[in-house]
Amino acid sequence: MTTNVFSLAGGEVTVWAEAGGPLCIRAVASAGDPVELAEHEVRELIAVLQKLLARLD
Repeated sequence: MTTNVFSLAGGEVTVWAEAGGPLCIRAVASAGDPVELAEHEVRELIAVLQKLLARLD
């Protein structure tokens, strides 16, 4: 069961935590290219990861 799903960078980055399991990140642009993140998007990603990590503790 997947919980705590966050979508960032216009939907190109998805971050989630599996119940009782690992943190997962999917980052692929629509054309299959790597996702480029602006500084504010990197800060948002860091905040989401910290939030999910705190929930695992």
